[in-house]
Amino acid sequence: MTMSKLALVSAFLILIILIILIIPGSNDENIDHIFLITIDTLRADHMGCYNYSIDTSPFIDKLAGKGVLFENAFTQSSTTSPSHASIFTGLYPSQHRVLANGYRLDDSFVTLAEILKKNGYKTAAFTSTDRHFLSGNINQGFEKYDEPEDTQNEFGFKYRPARFTIDKSIAWISNFRKEKKMLIWIHLFDPHLPYNPPETHIKKMADPTLKDKLDKITENRAINYEIFNNSKEKYFEEVLKYNAEISYVDSELQRLFKFAEKSGIANNALWIITGDHGEGLGQHNWLGHAKLIYQEQIHVPLIFYSAGHIKPKRVRSVVENSSIFSTVIDICGITMPDEKGNSVLTKSIKDLIFKNGDKSSHEFAFSERQYYGHRIAEKKLPAWQTEWENGKKYSIQNISFKLIYNKGVREPNEFYNLSEDPFELKSEISNRKYFKIKNLLRKELFARLKIFKESKRIKAKKVDSETIKKLKSLGYIN
Repeated sequence: MTMSKLALVSAFLILIILIILIIPGSNDENIDHIFLITIDTLRADHMGCYNYSIDTSPFIDKLAGKGVLFENAFTQSSTTSPSHASIFTGLYPSQHRVLANGYRLDDSFVTLAEILKKNGYKTAAFTSTDRHFLSGNINQGFEKYDEPEDTQNEFGFKYRPARFTIDKSIAWISNFRKEKKMLIWIHLFDPHLPYNPPETHIKKMADPTLKDKLDKITENRAINYEIFNNSKEKYFEEVLKYNAEISYVDSELQRLFKFAEKSGIANNALWIITGDHGEGLGQHNWLGHAKLIYQEQIHVPLIFYSAGHIKPKRVRSVVENSSIFSTVIDICGITMPDEKGNSVLTKSIKDLIFKNGDKSSHEFAFSERQYYGHRIAEKKLPAWQTEWENGKKYSIQNISFKLIYNKGVREPNEFYNLSEDPFELKSEISNRKYFKIKNLLRKELFARLKIFKESKRIKAKKVDSETIKKLKSLGYIN
């Protein structure tokens, strides 16, 4: 090779190296701003990025397309307070003892906000209700905590629509020095009952093909129309309003994102979007949530986005949204506190976010329903309103199969082949064809229950009487 050719090749290689150094790669360095968005009562399968055919979430879909979307993320409880306590502690409800709405997180538990605050992050939280987080002590570690002050709900608890919570968040960001590190948690409540979306979003969702689309979507889901006064039209109306609430939240998050970009806070930022639980919408004889741990109530969105740091991909591996705790700590390069090391069973999914491939050691997702009191049948209520079950429920699942155990019986009593029966309509618990996989899931389930039993137990504590009264107004407590 002549000297001129050698010089040309050398120059070309230097240019390539410079391009690699200049163009942001897929790494987790210098992520200083963390936006944690939890959307109450958000079913994954009602979003476009999760293959819903109705355009409810165009902004989140766009963000998901540029980030990492976990196709099979599951919450650890179908109730708000336990689910959020798991996100902020990395623990299962049986460990942190927030067993239902109305329970209080003990001060001895270390939260994500406390760890980040100790490591130099400014921490702020803006929530949309007054009955879950401050009274439940889930606000631990937040220097700035803002919840509704005005009563705006027919049930008597304080609630504010997404616009007001986002306004408060933007006001705080406006005064934030972007060279500082921060964790901002924003909780949006709108897709929760009672659905009362802005009229503009109802009109946006009510396209002429809606009924045909819903008919196709809900085919084979065994919707109980008795819940909707035996009226398919009433069912369509409720789903329309639920979708409109998602659309409304989506538009408000877009407004927040644009402001963050304009202010420079979006630079070196990590956005995490998830739901605390889903919604029954008539499946398994239930309209709302909290009672059951079938897929419609525990399959939630989980999206990580960071411009210049995360390459877009979809991950099929089963994960738990309580892994947010360990994952954020891992991404921030913080050492797990000693007192947390052995107790956190939901491990970091950082490798699934930043590395190529979709192979995870995190093969199972565990969920539980610890408390749901029995309501005595009265006033000749229909069966779907009176068939409330006592006791505890646990589930364990992998990508294809799911086992459910109602504590009080000797052995797990429900088993589903999710590949063939995604809506969990036919239990295969007695089918010997699945003997090996049932035993594997049973082993994983009981291993967790054994850890819960042997670990240091903190007594479950209930919140104050005023909060209990508010929770009763929505039927969470009898």
